[in-house]
Amino acid sequence: MKIASAPPRPVMSAETPKSREGSGLFEAGATGVAPALATVFIQRLSMGGRVCDNVAMKPAALLLDLDGTLVDSEAFHTESIVRFLAKRGLELTDSERAFIVGHAWQDIFAHLQVSSRLGLSLEELQCGAIAEKPQMVEDGHSITVLPGARALVDWGAAGEIPMAIVSGSSRLEIGYALTLLGFEELLKFYMGAEDVRYGKPNPEGYLAAATRLRVEPPGCIVFEDSTAGIASGRAAGMFVVATRAANLPESHAGHQDQSQANLVVSGLDVLELEGLGRLL
Repeated sequence: MKIASAPPRPVMSAETPKSREGSGLFEAGATGVAPALATVFIQRLSMGGRVCDNVAMKPAALLLDLDGTLVDSEAFHTESIVRFLAKRGLELTDSERAFIVGHAWQDIFAHLQVSSRLGLSLEELQCGAIAEKPQMVEDGHSITVLPGARALVDWGAAGEIPMAIVSGSSRLEIGYALTLLGFEELLKFYMGAEDVRYGKPNPEGYLAAATRLRVEPPGCIVFEDSTAGIASGRAAGMFVVATRAANLPESHAGHQDQSQANLVVSGLDVLELEGLGRLL
C-alpha cells in the first residue's frame, strides 16, 4: 500500500535468509524459506537466469487472520475485555491479558474462568466487552488498517484467488473491521468465533475454510500474527506467513512468538505478491 522506491523484496529474491540477515524484511521460520527459494534459484540457473513460467504459480487460496494481521486491533480488543471485567471487580494479570491475544472468544472465556469467577455467560462477556468499545473510541483508542492489507486482498482478487478471513473475533467485530478495510465483497466469506467449536491453535477454522473453498490445505497460504494462529495454520498443513507489523516487543507480556511460522516478514507491505506462489 506504500508507494515509494522499490525496496528489496523478500519472496522473489534467490538470496538465502542468511545473506539478508538483519534486513528487517524477512526471516526464516522453523522450517525456513530456503527450499522454496532454492528451487527458484536452481530453475533460474537452468534457464540461463530466466524463471520459467510454471514457477509463477498461484496459491489455491489466501486465508487471512484479522486482528494483528490486517488491522492493528489486538490491544483494542484486549482493553475492551479488561475494562468490562474490571468494572465487575475482576482485575486480570499480565499473563491473562497476554492470553487474550490470538485466541477465540470461547477460549478466552474458559481460560479466564469468567463463569466461575463472575457467574457470567460467554454471551454476556462478548456483549459487555463490545459495549465498551464506543467509549474507548471516545477515549482515543482506535483500530487502524495495517500497511499492505488492502494491497494483498486487491492482488488476490485481481488474480481470482479465493480468499477468506478466519478469525477468533465475533462475526459482529469482523463486520465492523471490514467497514474500515472496505473489501468484504472481495472475500468468499469470513469465519468468526461462532463458526467453530475449537479456536486457534486448533486447526478447525483453517481446515473448515479450505473445505468450504474446495481447495487442498497444502495449496493455501495463511497470514497470521499470533502464536496460536501460527500453530493453527501449521497444524492444518498450510504455509504460514507471520507479520511482525503489530507484534509487541519481546519485553511485553503480549509479545507473540512467531518462530514456528514458515516465513516471518516485517509487514504485509514488503511482500512481493507476484512471488507468493513460489513459496508452496
